[in-house]
This record gives sequence, C-alpha cells and structure tokens, in this order.
Amino acid sequence: MLVVLAGFGAGVALVGLHYWRKGLFVIGLALLLGGFIRLLLPTRRAGVLAVRGRTTDVLTLASFGAAVVLISALVPPTEA
Repeated sequence: MLVVLAGFGAGVALVGLHYWRKGLFVIGLALLLGGFIRLLLPTRRAGVLAVRGRTTDVLTLASFGAAVVLISALVPPTEA
C-alpha cells in the first residue's frame, strides 16, 4: 500500500506543480501497480488493497488506472 500511496502522492505533487499530464500519468500507473500487486499477493498480505474479492479489486484498480492513463494521453496539449 505504501508503494501505491507514494506513487499517488508523487502524481498529485506533479499536478500541484502544474505538470498535470505527467501527474495524471503517474497516478494512473500507481493504480495499475496497485492492481498488479493485489493480483500477486495473497489476501492476508495485501493489506488495505484487499477491499472486496481479488477479481473485483484487480479489475477496479486496473480499469481506473487505465482510464486515467488513457485520458492523460488523449487530452490535447495546450499552447501557452
């Protein structure tokens, strides 16, 4: 959980520094990593990543992570 939280915090920090595209990408990768970790670890070792069943947790984290990465890639850059 700490690895996922650290990645999420790094992404939020990047968004706060006005690097929103990179920040959202890092947040999405952190969610994907959380899904992968939940897939590999047994339920009693997964800690707070284990909310529901393994399948539900993995699909939810992977879906949200993929959606955030996809959205951050598809939004056209703004010209300053």
